[in-house]
Amino acid sequence: MLDRKIEEAGLSATITLYGDVTVQNASELKDILIEQLAAHNDLTVNLSYVTNCDVSMFQLICAAHKKALKDAKAVRVGDCSDTVNKTASSSGFPRTSGCVAEEHQGQRCLWQYEDDGVKHG
Repeated sequence: MLDRKIEEAGLSATITLYGDVTVQNASELKDILIEQLAAHNDLTVNLSYVTNCDVSMFQLICAAHKKALKDAKAVRVGDCSDTVNKTASSSGFPRTSGCVAEEHQGQRCLWQYEDDGVKHG
């Protein structure tokens, strides 16, 4: 089971993930992201307590971000643990420029670097 806490405030929500966020619980993460995006206009995913992750986590958060943009909503990544930053780096997610800019309607790519860390939100 995916360890998480969801804090809601009106049309905004923060999902804080804990421990392992890997392909073993990807289906559960997908369901949580879909559910929270349906209920909120602004979603933040806090990754500061993630101790193990793989590329599936990044792919699902990217997919949620793209879906949010299509629906005129927002998905942001909050704080990231060292593990998340290292896994993102080794998986090729951090970048100096965003993915397809036209899709982001002026929002930066979730994994775009700022200084020496991942750009958050």
